[in-house]
Amino acid sequence: MKVKKKTTGSGIRSGERSLALKALLESEEKMRSIFLAAPIGIGVVVNRVFKDVNQRFCELSGYTRKELINKSARMVYASACP
Repeated sequence: MKVKKKTTGSGIRSGERSLALKALLESEEKMRSIFLAAPIGIGVVVNRVFKDVNQRFCELSGYTRKELINKSARMVYASACP
């Protein structure tokens, strides 16, 4: 008698899903640590709006994180400055 392995609705076995989730979480953690520790300014922009910035970006731009998040990225363009 064959035993059918348990799968999720997407056809992925639960063990494979667990491994994929672990790999994704490790990758996100690694990218986040690079983002935070980078010696360069990094801003994450979605549809021309800041979604995240690291501390170095704030230091270079002269804005606080609170002033940048959910604001237009145009505010840091040289052409947008008076």
